[in-house]
Amino acid sequence: MAPALDWGKLMKVDPDVLPNQERLAEKMLKTLSQVTSADVKGETNENLIQLFRITQSLMKMKSQEVDLALEEAEKAGEEQAKTGSKTQNLYSIYIVHIQYQITNCNIQGEPKVGGQ
Repeated sequence: MAPALDWGKLMKVDPDVLPNQERLAEKMLKTLSQVTSADVKGETNENLIQLFRITQSLMKMKSQEVDLALEEAEKAGEEQAKTGSKTQNLYSIYIVHIQYQITNCNIQGEPKVGGQ
């Protein structure tokens, strides 16, 4: 069951300042995510508008958090790709070097023409 909404406290919240109040925002997000239509039935338009503005502010905050996390993940992926590419290049050079050494060993180990 959703906790009862404290309309007095909700009406005092400034939705424009809410993103700067992380602790309050997280508390409100937890509470408001459990609110059902039955919890707001019969409320005044003023209360519903305030609830909507708070919810809208919280959604914008979460959207920014997701954007930031996505940006960080993309950067990490790019770094991983660079590192992986460098590692791949090193392996390729190493393989070419080994192939060269094997070829030289085979050439040096071949019998000379004329049986000598």
